[in-house]
Amino acid sequence: MQYKKKRILIISSADPLKGPGLLALDMYKSLLQAGADVDLLTKNPVDGHPEVLYVEEKSSILEKIRIKIRSRFLKQEKGYFFFYKKETNPPISTQKVLAKITKPYDMVCVLFWQDMLSFKTINDIYEKLKCRIVFRCVDYSPMSGGCHFTGSCERYQIGCGACPAIGSTDENDFTAWNVKYRKQVYDHVKPIVFGNSYMQGFYNKSFLLKDVRKVLSWPIIDVDTFKPLDSSLLRAKYGIADHIRFIIFFGCQSLTDPRKGMNLLVESLKIFADQLTEDQRSGVLLMAAGRDFSALAPLLPFESKDFGYVNSSVLPDLYSMADVFVCPSVNDAGPMMVNQSLCCGTPVVGFEMGACLQAVKGHGTGYCAQLNDVVDLANGIRWVYSLPQPERSELSAHCREFAVLHHSYRAFSDQLLSFVDD
Repeated sequence: MQYKKKRILIISSADPLKGPGLLALDMYKSLLQAGADVDLLTKNPVDGHPEVLYVEEKSSILEKIRIKIRSRFLKQEKGYFFFYKKETNPPISTQKVLAKITKPYDMVCVLFWQDMLSFKTINDIYEKLKCRIVFRCVDYSPMSGGCHFTGSCERYQIGCGACPAIGSTDENDFTAWNVKYRKQVYDHVKPIVFGNSYMQGFYNKSFLLKDVRKVLSWPIIDVDTFKPLDSSLLRAKYGIADHIRFIIFFGCQSLTDPRKGMNLLVESLKIFADQLTEDQRSGVLLMAAGRDFSALAPLLPFESKDFGYVNSSVLPDLYSMADVFVCPSVNDAGPMMVNQSLCCGTPVVGFEMGACLQAVKGHGTGYCAQLNDVVDLANGIRWVYSLPQPERSELSAHCREFAVLHHSYRAFSDQLLSFVDD
């Protein structure tokens, strides 16, 4: 299917060469392959990609100070994350953003917002282009009064106000004002909100999104990069000892982030270790990717290998070496690592949360444990460990087949472009 006449603008503030920001570059490439006329607009220049549009050369010192002050003020409680305070005062002026939009488009697809966009920006872009607006959501922001992770707060269901993130008891605080403003923008722009099945559960309860069109979607992944690789060659490359028979991989940007549940993973690994003989334990290796591993290392019951914060190009190697990827996230819309692992043919064990609910539970691609249940998470690890090699190979092949069906460039472009004129 070709879309040569479709003009698409992707906007994403995150660096498309790092972490989750990679989604934007994959979206861009997939739409190019589909024959669309597509541009990618980011906050700053992207190394090695002169074709990517950007708003400013680099963040000014004044802006960095503003961001730091804003972060201190608006991140007082764990689990709540704000990137700006008031919708009409975006992190970067709408004039700067609009100045970079120099041609007409049939669709604007918004991915990451932080430190760049607000609903004021969205409204002004729509006024300029009068085209379809799509939010490809990676967090909770579109349903709230400004926070990108809501923690245990449910006030998004009634229009926010009395925000616990700032210790407010005022039902008419700035978060309530933001909801009213956002509602006006939603009614005017009429965007389509894409999200995975986990996020859809929140969106369906949201005061803001009750009259907004919502579409179930899957994250896009370059399945020609994230694919099964020769594990024997990789183990030799990375110096994995011959006595290692089972590798457990886990990771995230920061291994001390409470949302990622690494404390629960430690408990589950201890339970799993207690079920093994001394000889069996010696054959298990833990591989970790992410910052702050030193805080976890002394607590782990198995030999471990720390890869630190790795470039995304290294991840296919790590997934392919591993026998299982474990995701202990307890408050997460994703993570993408779940989907990437499946693309590499590596089954996933995780809690009933985020991406695991959509890509693992009920799909035969791993094991979904009850949320916060460390014993059940250990059961999932033990299940993969106990599989005979032929069954592991069958499981790996199924993971890959499932992932390609849902995460490929073609799957993404076909779905997105079907909404241009819909």
